[in-house]
Amino acid sequence: MRKRIVALLICALMIFSFTACSESKKTQTDAITTAEDASTTEKEVDSQSDEANENTDKTTEKNEEKTESVSDEDVEDDEQSEQSEEKTDKTTVKAEEKADPVFGDFISEDIEGNEVSSEVFKGKKVTMVNLWATFCSPCIREMPDLEKLSKDYADKGLQIIGIPCDAYNDELVSQAEDIIKYTGVTYLNILPSATLDEAKLNSVMSVPETVFVDENGVQIGESIVGSKSYEEWAEIIDSVLESAE
Repeated sequence: MRKRIVALLICALMIFSFTACSESKKTQTDAITTAEDASTTEKEVDSQSDEANENTDKTTEKNEEKTESVSDEDVEDDEQSEQSEEKTDKTTVKAEEKADPVFGDFISEDIEGNEVSSEVFKGKKVTMVNLWATFCSPCIREMPDLEKLSKDYADKGLQIIGIPCDAYNDELVSQAEDIIKYTGVTYLNILPSATLDEAKLNSVMSVPETVFVDENGVQIGESIVGSKSYEEWAEIIDSVLESAE
C-alpha cells in the first residue's frame, strides 16, 4: 500500500513537472512572438515615419518650386507693367509733340489784302491746306479739282486753303493772282508771312505739299507731297473726315 502511494506521488510530481515545463516553454514562445511583433511594429513605424519625412521633403520642394514660379511670374508681370507704362509715356510724349499747331499762331493776308490769322481754322472739322508755287505746273494743274472739292465737301465740314509759298514780292503776288483767276479758284489763298515761314514754310522741300489740320491747327496724319486727281483726293478726304469724327 505504501509503495502504491509513493508511486502515485512520483507520478503526480512528474505530471506537475511536465505541465510546469510546458507552461514555461509556452510563456517563452509568447514572449518571443511578442518581441518579434513589437520589433515588426517598430520597423513599420520607422518606415512610415521615413515615408512621411520623404513626403514632407517633396512637398517642401514643390512649394519652393511654386514659390519660385510665382516669383518669376511676378517679375514678368512687373516687367510687362513697366513696358506698358513706358509705351504709355512714349505715346503721351508723341501726342504732346503733335499738339502744337503746324502753322503756329500766324498772322498774314489773303491774296486780296485782307488780314487772316490762325483763327481761320476755327469752326471747321478739317482744313486742307495746299502749299503751291507759281512755277509749279502740277500745282496749277490740280487747282481746278481742288476748287470742285471745296464746293462738294463744304457741307461735310471741310474747307480748302491755298498758300502760294513763293509769293514774297509784288511781281510773284501778281502772278499768283493771275493763276487763281485762270484756274477758277474761289477758296481762300493766304500769302506767306514771317510767322508762317517760321512755323512751316521754311521746311517745305517740294510742292505741291498738302497738310490736313483740325480746328485747332493741329496736323492730322502725314503731309502729302505731289498732285492728285479729284478721285484720289476725294478718297483721301473721306478717310481724313472719318478719322476726325
